[in-house]
Amino acid sequence: MTRPMSALKETVLEIERECAKAGWSRGIVLYALVPTADVIESAPEMAAALADKSPTSLTAIEQEDVELTGTIEDFLGTISWSAEVFGAALVLERLIVNEEPPVEFEGELSEAALAEWVAEHGQEVRMVVGVLRDGSQECAMRMRAYDDENAIMAGPELLPGMAEALALTFAE
Repeated sequence: MTRPMSALKETVLEIERECAKAGWSRGIVLYALVPTADVIESAPEMAAALADKSPTSLTAIEQEDVELTGTIEDFLGTISWSAEVFGAALVLERLIVNEEPPVEFEGELSEAALAEWVAEHGQEVRMVVGVLRDGSQECAMRMRAYDDENAIMAGPELLPGMAEALALTFAE
């Protein structure tokens, strides 16, 4: 069954908006993406909750107890999906530093000095990456400094490395 790219984009943006409601500093969140029609068929009691969704849409099912203990690459290397899962989405918050710290920061640095420097030179971002088994991908990113739904950047090529790494969770 092939889903149009618009269903994936819609789902990624929906996930980003839901994460925004929960606030910042949530940590990593992993979702299985399943066709909404399949969810309703296998769990008819969900039909009312999903009534506003198109049968051709995707439903994001948050995976419980996900914790990042190493690198994101190591974490993704431990994931595999059952055949019912049509795609996956990953939410990460990261700090992007716009420039290298000055030389005087090498060595001991107080937490307060580092926090001040980061606040002046860094950007906190929330990234949402979604992929489907067929290789389709979609991404969204929101900067904390511009925490507004109208300032969300989105596109299939926005975070290619993350999308590729997430797609590998479907490799057989």
